[in-house]
Parts: sequence; structure tokens; C-alpha cells
Amino acid sequence: MWSQTIRRLSTSALTRVRHPKLRRSTHYATLTDKDVSFFERLLSSGRTITNPDECLPFNIDYIKSCQ
Repeated sequence: MWSQTIRRLSTSALTRVRHPKLRRSTHYATLTDKDVSFFERLLSSGRTITNPDECLPFNIDYIKSCQ
């Protein structure tokens, strides 16, 4: 039963698709070049992923409803 629920949820549309008028709170920041530079300095060379296409699989929650 649990696996059926997860399967059904994982095929549902992302929240932003289901609720297009819903906007993110202004209390949350957006990623800037300064943020990226910080992590590139913090981590060793080659340990950061900055290409948005490469980040996509890691940027979706486990039931694939939020990105």
C-alpha cells in the first residue's frame, strides 16, 4: 500500500505546476554569484556543481512534488 502511494505521488505534477499563482515568500533568499563563490572557496576544486541541468536531479524532493 505504501509503495502505491509513493508511486502515485511521484507521478504527480510539481507544486509550481499544480498551483501556478502560489509564490515563494520574500523571506527566502535566492542564490547569488556571491553564494556560489563562497562554496567554491570552501570546498576543494571540482567539488561544486554549478550547471543548473546537472543540479536538477538533486533539487527535487523525494516524492517529486517540490523543486
